[in-house]
Amino acid sequence: MKYRLLGFLLFILVGCHNYVPLDKITSLPESNGPAIGLNLISKDLRGLDLSHASNILLNETSFDTYTKWPRLPKDFSPKDILEMGKNPGLGIRKLHKQGINGEGISVGIIDMVLLKNHVEYQDQLVYYEEYNAHIEPELHGTAVASLLVGKSVGVAPKAKLFYIATRFSEDKCKNIAWSINRLLDINQTLKEELES
Repeated sequence: MKYRLLGFLLFILVGCHNYVPLDKITSLPESNGPAIGLNLISKDLRGLDLSHASNILLNETSFDTYTKWPRLPKDFSPKDILEMGKNPGLGIRKLHKQGINGEGISVGIIDMVLLKNHVEYQDQLVYYEEYNAHIEPELHGTAVASLLVGKSVGVAPKAKLFYIATRFSEDKCKNIAWSINRLLDINQTLKEELES
């Protein structure tokens, strides 16, 4: 179902900020295309009547926990959609119950600047370094880290995360090559610590 993935991604993004000023809207915005659809993220919709907008809401909407809703169709529950989105699927939760959860494993990510204190992965982040990176955290790295080691949405919620933040737009190959070499150096250090 289309809304399941959107709800999941938006759940991840909720931890990126503590306060969001709501944008009060008086009519539904235009669609931003199939990937995002109607952007209702942090919008105050309480002045609208969406009780008959079931098809639009179920198939074309992005929202977060800050979105303020008016009366809604009976078959549209934002809370249920966000909760469903926390399940990584593919039988991952069943594996977690069997103890297969990344414990004892270290993983590395090379991506954009990370929001280091995000509730989903802050306890799993054991190493963070920036190389020629943007100043502000960006959403992509946050989503990737949450998918990998997030405590409620991650496929390996007990794994240790080593993270290198870099730019992907300028000197792309140089930045990525440096970051790969850095993770390899860190990995070698970890190997030496285990052997001693």
